[in-house]
Amino acid sequence: NQPARVGAQGEVFAEFRAVTSDRCSRVVVRPETAHQPCAARATASSMNSAFSAEPTITVWKSASCGCCQLWVDYLQDDGFEVTAHNVDDVVSIKQKLGITNPALYSCHTAKVGGYIIEGHVPASDIRRLLDERPKLMGLAAPGMPQMSPGMLSIEPKGYDVLQFNTKQETSVFSSY
Repeated sequence: NQPARVGAQGEVFAEFRAVTSDRCSRVVVRPETAHQPCAARATASSMNSAFSAEPTITVWKSASCGCCQLWVDYLQDDGFEVTAHNVDDVVSIKQKLGITNPALYSCHTAKVGGYIIEGHVPASDIRRLLDERPKLMGLAAPGMPQMSPGMLSIEPKGYDVLQFNTKQETSVFSSY
């Protein structure tokens, strides 16, 4: 077991042996559950991971792009399971997934829970998307916002995360 650490949103990360298996599981304690006894959180977390874990985020990125790997690391540190694929042509992946508007493009593309995540979208927005389940194609942080997770700041600042539909019509999902 490793010592617990506090994440950017005040959540606590810790490793523990799950009650239902021998594998190590990551526990994320969010501020809204911090009042619960640790045993209750651990039991709830092990039950959740056994029955309804957050979906794995699949990321397609260039092997030579450092900020893409930093975004993958940021998501993992925030409690997501991530499968990353280094590809030579990220644009063809975007197009295969249905993102045809270059104005939405960033340096990496991801898919989670049936949604597309384009660029440096914060973990909190991904969780909100998965919780609310709106009728959208996905979220995008077009370009490479300098003060975004994976770039120069874990705390997003000075940019908008856009939601987009299958017609590639956009509106603001979150503004930082």
